[in-house]
Amino acid sequence: MKKNMTEQTYHIFLVVRPGLENITRDEILYKFPKLSSLKIEVVGGGLEIKEVPLNIIYTFQYYLKTVTRILLRIDSFKARDLPKLYKKTKKIPWNKYFIACTPDIHIKSSESRLFDDRKICKTIISAINDYQEANACKKKLIEEYGNRAQAIYVRIIKDEVMMSYDCTGERMDIRGDKIHTTMAPIRASIASAMVQLMKIGENKYKTILDPMCGSGTLIKEYINYQNRMQREFNLTNSPLFKDIKSLDIEINETQKINFICSDIDEKAINATKLNLKEEIQRERNISIRKEDFFTNDISTNEAKESLILLNPPYNKRIKYGQNPKVFTDKIKESLIKTKAKFICIIHPHKFKLKTYKAKHFGPINNGGIKTYISLLERK
Repeated sequence: MKKNMTEQTYHIFLVVRPGLENITRDEILYKFPKLSSLKIEVVGGGLEIKEVPLNIIYTFQYYLKTVTRILLRIDSFKARDLPKLYKKTKKIPWNKYFIACTPDIHIKSSESRLFDDRKICKTIISAINDYQEANACKKKLIEEYGNRAQAIYVRIIKDEVMMSYDCTGERMDIRGDKIHTTMAPIRASIASAMVQLMKIGENKYKTILDPMCGSGTLIKEYINYQNRMQREFNLTNSPLFKDIKSLDIEINETQKINFICSDIDEKAINATKLNLKEEIQRERNISIRKEDFFTNDISTNEAKESLILLNPPYNKRIKYGQNPKVFTDKIKESLIKTKAKFICIIHPHKFKLKTYKAKHFGPINNGGIKTYISLLERK
């Protein structure tokens, strides 16, 4: 990655759901192969990346789909009491990040003499307000950036304070383009993690079948995996990102995929049709139909060159009506009959199937349940 030596860079932290860290790293390298020289460190709950230019941060914000939040490191210092915290906070050039606004403060403190979140928050806000009062901006800048939604994250461990600017705002897995839902929907970030795993053998299957499609999240994430998110984020309200543009995205070309979505629930089918309306209008080859996976056999011709994508209703909010093992065995029996080339499934246990070799990823917290994503390939 070539970089202008005069270009300022930043240290960022990509927040991801625990268990998805390595998949997020794979997503970065898959979507941005020219960024292979980035200094990426995988840690619990995210990725630390150093020396990142603003245009890459901006691009990550709109294109990374397995990430929950992007934090830009502002400053770190030691503070053992509130007066010291105030003094250090007031020295930070806040107008660089936001203007004429009081940001939301998110605090996490452990093993520190600074432990009262309310007093910490009050001290930080007081320091920011006093800085802004002493460093008033021009009216034009206030009109452009003033009173916009902003937030900072403060982590205090053993009196070491780390302050970060929240580039995101509302979580990134809330895409802003899916308004119809069903019971126990899968988070979009986890759905995209499954998609990233499916990219491994993308040229080896012609059809993707989602026989328990719910509201269509998995297929929607697959189709839009390399597309820019259309919602707004906090960084668009920051003077730091003024005139910053995305990198040019190199779309990985793959063969045309057919999509088949089905579900036993009529409400789920209707939700899927509404959620995939734009994708269908873009002339995607998408079939949506009401079927019971356990009673309607998927023909061998339809499945033999396919990938079956599954998010079974194992969540506690949906009652099995039977022993969970019995339910799992029914899924396995039906999957074996299909003779599908690939199977990608999220399940509370590592999923093994005769005649298939499997890769397991996780555990991943999904709706309060420890789950694994399993990618199986027919031997």
